[in-house]
Amino acid sequence: MVGRIAIFGQPPINIRNMKMNFYKKYLLVLCLMGGFIVNSHAQGWSKSFEFYPASEGSMRHTLIDDTIYIKSYCYCYDNDECSFVCKIDTAGNVLQIMELHKSGKGIQMGAYSDILLIGDKLVTTGDDSWDNTKNNVEYQHLYKIKKTLDSMERIPIPIPDSVYQFGGNVLYFEKENIIITEELRYDPKAKDKNIEHITALGEDNQVLWSYSYKVPNPNLKMTDGGEIIKNTDTSFIVSFRLSGPYIQYFSMNTKGKLLWQYTEKNFIQALNGNPNTIKPMIAPAEGTDIVRAWYYDAGLTNDDPQPEISRITNKGQVIWQHKFPFTTNFDTTRIKSKTVWHLLKTKNGDYVGVGTCLYIRNNKDWSYKFAFETGYAFRVDKDGNALWERYYVDKGRSKFGYQSFYAVAEGDDGSLYFSGHITDSIPNVPGSGLNSNIWLVKTGPDGCLTPGCDSLVSVSTKKVLNRHPDLLTVYPNPGSSELNISWGDVPSLPQRIEL
Repeated sequence: MVGRIAIFGQPPINIRNMKMNFYKKYLLVLCLMGGFIVNSHAQGWSKSFEFYPASEGSMRHTLIDDTIYIKSYCYCYDNDECSFVCKIDTAGNVLQIMELHKSGKGIQMGAYSDILLIGDKLVTTGDDSWDNTKNNVEYQHLYKIKKTLDSMERIPIPIPDSVYQFGGNVLYFEKENIIITEELRYDPKAKDKNIEHITALGEDNQVLWSYSYKVPNPNLKMTDGGEIIKNTDTSFIVSFRLSGPYIQYFSMNTKGKLLWQYTEKNFIQALNGNPNTIKPMIAPAEGTDIVRAWYYDAGLTNDDPQPEISRITNKGQVIWQHKFPFTTNFDTTRIKSKTVWHLLKTKNGDYVGVGTCLYIRNNKDWSYKFAFETGYAFRVDKDGNALWERYYVDKGRSKFGYQSFYAVAEGDDGSLYFSGHITDSIPNVPGSGLNSNIWLVKTGPDGCLTPGCDSLVSVSTKKVLNRHPDLLTVYPNPGSSELNISWGDVPSLPQRIEL
């Protein structure tokens, strides 16, 4: 249940995990909301999850046997970094949570790492400092978690003493029983400090080989990671961001041999000064072809990159391309720019991309009011024909800040599950900023929660307060001139209500 105190003339205040301090006499109405109205024709839902009362991040999830596994991270307890692995059913109900925390240390399940099922274990990569006795710097590990979420094996990825290394993504090649991890290596003493690195692990977690990729053009530098995908049973393709708006691709086989490389050097003004926040997302096509989501200059100014999706060969020939239009206006809301954070090839060969859209909310005379981000998704068929492009807005929360998608997974029935962040509408502690919660949205294959939706999809998000139970405490009892109200088990500063 969601607990709020409603103060007449003001928005409701969430009293979960807090004590409140007021110095005026207010009429307090406690509203306990135990249910919500369900449209009989609905094929989807929108829910948020507060696994811990802090700003939480989640950028990848997976769907296995009609169960969603989602990993998240946040700062917890005494400002340590925690990670969580959560099991959720396809109705959005939390089944189980695994908390990963070590006092004084940090752990971040890789932000862009997929979750693979290998045998009875969930496999992903990321970073932690649990075994670092010198400082709290986190280094790359491979994580193997029992599907039952009751145990975890941590495998450190060996690195030289002079470098730092952070997990990117992970692949599994069944026939050879090889795990490939993609990582960002940082060498402060090297000329090219950022290095795209690949590690192959065999049975018993032993390193079979490792490879540091060298950009062929010495005038271009790696600025950020991208994606790694399987394109055959024995090979994979990697993409990453180069200086300015360029992309580097290369392919290797499972033996560690470089097969080909290609540098895409289409100049994009809108990306030239933005080297680190936009990544080249790719998905498999056929053979050595790549389907990739990138950007083009289409805005009224030089900071309005718009997405385009193309199928290209490993020599840069464009097989097909679709450019999404620059702007669409909904009432007094204008789309400014869109970012793609994940690209999925569906079971029928279509491609679904998800990400973030920056909205500008104007007054009725079109003067500026405020800006916010919202969820974004599109779908094209195997030939690049656009099927739909949609924007997901929880209007009740839109004025509070971020609403972003970072990953998409597909169910056996074709349903789509988008995950990301959504800003909470109520602070956990009075007077503090608003935290981001985990956001999970289920739609049909058409991207609609209810069939026949428009491009602007209005959602109503149900908050699932699962991590800390709703335990209402009012004291002292009997009452006095001061009344303390707390909800949950998270301590906060002493507060009071004057009666």
